[in-house]
Amino acid sequence: MDERAVRRGGESRSERVGFERSKRAATLIAREELETNRRFVCTRSPLRSSPRALGRDHLQGDIALAFLQHWQTTHDLKWLKSEGFPVIHELARFWVSRADFDDGDESWHIRSTMSPDEYASNKTDPPYTISVAKISLLAAYELASICGQTPNMTFKIIADALPLLYNSTLDYHPEHVGYEPTQRIKQADVVMLGSPLCVQMEPQTMK
Repeated sequence: MDERAVRRGGESRSERVGFERSKRAATLIAREELETNRRFVCTRSPLRSSPRALGRDHLQGDIALAFLQHWQTTHDLKWLKSEGFPVIHELARFWVSRADFDDGDESWHIRSTMSPDEYASNKTDPPYTISVAKISLLAAYELASICGQTPNMTFKIIADALPLLYNSTLDYHPEHVGYEPTQRIKQADVVMLGSPLCVQMEPQTMK
């Protein structure tokens, strides 16, 4: 969602409330913008129209990661501007549509989703899904200026407030909210936080 989506009478909403003045105010703006994104994305996403793919939101993040890695490898600016960034930007909009704000913990959450672990459908905040969502949102935010676009602060606000589940007692990242170590999993997707997602964590946690 670009700056035009929040303009009113020639003045941007971000200018009026001042993102720099209050993170809370910026979050309120993000929540309003979410509804615009939700209507746009959920009616147009091919994954949303396929019952077999319903909930496999991480696929959107996988695509964004592939595009980002292509740019990081080639530094092909012409490709980034014409092909790469438009896709990454729209995928970030998708993640805005999937995020829900919780007033209780003042965080954004991804609910009713399925990570690569297909035994765990309709779950909340799987770390793999959260991580690729963060990558998508931050890529869209950070690459915007390189492409001559205005960075969308909403992307960064949501990315920074998506929780990465962590059990400090057992020193590991649970598969999702409510996960117990005795539960069977189909794919050890949390292992992929270290590679290829390069999520920062302590060496002992990665082991």
